[in-house]
Amino acid sequence: ADDDAQIGDFFAKAADCFTRIECYRDMLLNQTAMLTVQPLEELAQHFDRTKGLGKAVAEGRAAYHGAWEKFSQCHHVSNSTELGQLDKLARTTFELKYRYELLLVKYTSDLREIMTTKKTMFLKHLIEQMLAQYSFFHFGYQTLKEMTEPFMNDLSSAAHNERRNAGAIRRRPRFSGTAKPRNKNKLRCEHK
Repeated sequence: ADDDAQIGDFFAKAADCFTRIECYRDMLLNQTAMLTVQPLEELAQHFDRTKGLGKAVAEGRAAYHGAWEKFSQCHHVSNSTELGQLDKLARTTFELKYRYELLLVKYTSDLREIMTTKKTMFLKHLIEQMLAQYSFFHFGYQTLKEMTEPFMNDLSSAAHNERRNAGAIRRRPRFSGTAKPRNKNKLRCEHK
């Protein structure tokens, strides 16, 4: 009956321990989503946007160089028959250059932001996640250790006492005080 109470107490403590560990695990999963998954998704979106800007910069550069080629192939002003054509090409070249430079500034700004701010913040979140993982596993270890050590010590002592008691029972003499052992010498003589 005492053993049943002790085992019942252990099961109640084990249920409480596992409940606390599961609660902590749920908090860890929420923290993982908050510290790692969301920043990683934001960083991926930022990379995609920057990649799109890179393509836009390449297209802007190609358009600017194409307009410059057309402008540079135009005849000298004194030889030109259409002055309006030269103005149109100059204006187009100037506008494409301006757009290209704006895209280039935005692209380099995004790259700089990724390399400095975003990367640093993501690494910070990753380190916080590692610390959260460490805390979770350490908490689980400590909780199980606090719960199981006393029970295991008691169980080990009980098993040791049972072995000692069983050994004492085996070491008792087989004969009670009323029965007499056989005379061994007598048996030897009869076999001769």
